[in-house]
Amino acid sequence: MFQITRVLIFIAFVSSAFSSDNFFTKQFEKNYLKAATKQFVLVVQDKKSISKARVYAYEKLDNKWVQAFPEMPACIGYNGITLNKREGDGMSPAGLFSFGFMFGTAPNPGVKYEYRLVTDNQFWVDDTTSDLYNTWQTGPVSGRWKSAEKLNIKDYKYAVVINYNTENVVRGNGSAIFLHVMTKPSTTGCTSMKEGDLLKVLKWLTPENKPLIIQEPAEFFADK
Repeated sequence: MFQITRVLIFIAFVSSAFSSDNFFTKQFEKNYLKAATKQFVLVVQDKKSISKARVYAYEKLDNKWVQAFPEMPACIGYNGITLNKREGDGMSPAGLFSFGFMFGTAPNPGVKYEYRLVTDNQFWVDDTTSDLYNTWQTGPVSGRWKSAEKLNIKDYKYAVVINYNTENVVRGNGSAIFLHVMTKPSTTGCTSMKEGDLLKVLKWLTPENKPLIIQEPAEFFADK
């Protein structure tokens, strides 16, 4: 099923607008997207640079999928993108994921999702021995974890949680996967975008539309 749906992702990628009467569109929606999904973000690794990517945003209008914004540049993990994400591997996870809450060190810019304002006391636990692995936590630590990412950093001026390994969490399979502001030429596993582009996407995402994010390595589109 996973390989079939990956093929259907490509069909959506190469067609910026296609009719819901199309056979492949129906299969795409049946096998991959939830029936209620009316928005999705597609992240495609650049073929020439392991840590660069292109972002496409699609929405369903009048029963057709159309591109919401022009192509946008992005950065991914410094070691690329993988279907076998592990903690500390410097890679972004490939696959399809929903979005969680949004957060940032700056005030809510006007998003439709729950927005959490970051202070100097918020962390994302990456300690693989902790029961709190891959969760947002507020200090003090009090021995609850040995390592965690401090969230009060410039990368997280604005961000949204990508729901990778957030349900039925598997320790060691990767943590703290976000879509956030681009400040460096690569990330440690997140996907980052220029602030202006990111804000467009964050404000556009609507919970009622059940948006999803699809991330794929460059080789998936080779020779297509």
